[in-house]
Amino acid sequence: DGGETWQKQDQGLTTRTVPTLVVSPGFERDSTIFAGSPVGVFRSVDRGDTWVEVNKGLENPKVLVLAISPDFESDSTLIAGTTDGVYRSTDGGDSWKAANKGLTGALLLSLSISPTYAEDSTMFAGLVKSQVARSFGGGEFTTPTGGLFRSINGGDSWQPLEGLVDVSVLSITPSPDFFDDRMMFAGTLDDGILRSTDGGTTWVPKNEGFSFRRASTIVPSPLFATDFTLFAGTFGVLFRSDDRGESWRQVNQER
Repeated sequence: DGGETWQKQDQGLTTRTVPTLVVSPGFERDSTIFAGSPVGVFRSVDRGDTWVEVNKGLENPKVLVLAISPDFESDSTLIAGTTDGVYRSTDGGDSWKAANKGLTGALLLSLSISPTYAEDSTMFAGLVKSQVARSFGGGEFTTPTGGLFRSINGGDSWQPLEGLVDVSVLSITPSPDFFDDRMMFAGTLDDGILRSTDGGTTWVPKNEGFSFRRASTIVPSPLFATDFTLFAGTFGVLFRSDDRGESWRQVNQER
């Protein structure tokens, strides 16, 4: 009912902590959802009514973020970001393999797969720069380095994007009109909002009117191609842009 009411859907889940969900692009046909958790990945093929653990090959089960291919129905590809790197599945989650060649850090908080993945085999991974982080189990560990990394071979290898090695990336969001505008947006821990207009090759800050250093999440309007509207969230404060991220204004009262 569009979010008016909610029901718990956790049959088969062995944890209550679920930091990430992805829905199959073919959900109307395959009813598939994936959930990432501190104990691994769970899959539902009945619209979330029941869940089954799918962790074969996932050596580190502490999953922080998932991303799913826009062509999942044909390529069965999804990737998982954990506290020690990226894992990739090409069989719909049945099995996983580490895919970390070229990544210089460990802790991933953001992943994205290109909307044109079938043609360009491109993925993005956002790492948190060197700092002490707390694990799911309560322990602390140091993350080696941060940055925004790109793979152009489906995750076989990764390369850092120039000038972004010291940036901690919290979210990576492609434009709904990516096929035409090639735009992507990144929310960061300390550097506000970044925008790319060339499919993720180069990035520039877009923080006019955005008064926080942290941008936890960025969500474009489904009608972005015509209304140019984006929303960015941070610390309980919501910002809106009506010009593709050129400028921002707060649209709620700060808590």
